[in-house]
Amino acid sequence: MSDGTRTMEKARREARPESGSWPGANGDLLEAWARSNADLVKGAFYLAEEVIQFGQKRLAADLDAWRTAISCRNPSELAACQRHFAEEAMAQYLAEADKLTRGIVNLMSGTATPSVQAEK
Repeated sequence: MSDGTRTMEKARREARPESGSWPGANGDLLEAWARSNADLVKGAFYLAEEVIQFGQKRLAADLDAWRTAISCRNPSELAACQRHFAEEAMAQYLAEADKLTRGIVNLMSGTATPSVQAEK
């Protein structure tokens, strides 16, 4: 749970008109909300950067695969090159999907409001 989420949770517990701290609690809640949003934006930038880097790596690997394919001397070499390319690409795509999925789950669980986290 991020610091912003913990502060939001505390502010929500204390933000009752009868407690006499309604204006102060709202300020705390707004500050925590802003911190939570900042955490969300940072996480989104990290995920976007990860997608861009992966795309660059895959483009380079695709070009290398074509270079290798045109150097093949017979159909069986070409089939082996294609099989190697497909296996390597699939493994990389699956690893990247797993990494992005974990990143999204961590991002959303770290910035979720306390009421959403309580429902888990």
